[in-house]
Amino acid sequence: MDAAARRIWQRLDGRALVVRSEVEFGAGPAGPAPDTILVGDPGMALKRWFAGEEKKMAILRPDRFVAATCGPQEISATLAALARVLHLGE
Repeated sequence: MDAAARRIWQRLDGRALVVRSEVEFGAGPAGPAPDTILVGDPGMALKRWFAGEEKKMAILRPDRFVAATCGPQEISATLAALARVLHLGE
């Protein structure tokens, strides 16, 4: 995430989640950052959903609807586009 995307993320009060299957849940660190939230996917529903998607990241709205999907390399551009749609001027 570039600096502009981080500002947008902070303005949206965004949270990063790492989803792990039941088998993976106890293995390794919570995620790439200390403020990452680790959640379980015991029924593997999210794994199945992402397996059918080209993009491997989802940005959820507070009501848990998907606002956008993207790949890791596209997160900055995706957040910039989302900010434009939401009329969040810098």
